[in-house]
Amino acid sequence: MIIAALKYWFNGNTTLYINQIRKLCPRSEDDSLGNWLRARAETRTGNYNLSVRYFKLTKFKGNGSNRIYSYQQAGLNEEARALL
Repeated sequence: MIIAALKYWFNGNTTLYINQIRKLCPRSEDDSLGNWLRARAETRTGNYNLSVRYFKLTKFKGNGSNRIYSYQQAGLNEEARALL
């Protein structure tokens, strides 16, 4: 379960956290919530290119700080500025 994976994040075990999230999310390419959760997890663990990939797949188009930060870290500064 996705919520159970968060215990690893809060305990500082990012390896177990990202491994669990990668097993669970997304369930399919059109799984917007799963893509969003995966994007957030990839951001938390510093995998910005993967994070951008999953943010682009989600239908949630919010311009949250995680999305903008991931775009910046992936070198997509123009896209990050557009989100601002």
